[in-house]
Amino acid sequence: MLTSWVLKEAAIKWRRRSLVSELSCWQLDHDSGRLCHCQDGVRPESVTGVAVGWRWGGVGAGMQRAGLEVVT
Repeated sequence: MLTSWVLKEAAIKWRRRSLVSELSCWQLDHDSGRLCHCQDGVRPESVTGVAVGWRWGGVGAGMQRAGLEVVT
């Protein structure tokens, strides 16, 4: 549940939209980890992890190849 929230919030910020108007539009496929906007079909690259006990998420082109290191 937390992973879903973090990735949806990151996607909304990536699109510079309102959390209130966009939150229900995003779906996360927990098996594949892919996000999808239900109204316009956008499927951005996304990545999530945990650093020092905090869940983080990043959304946008190149995120899966960003080589982000997670410090725990």
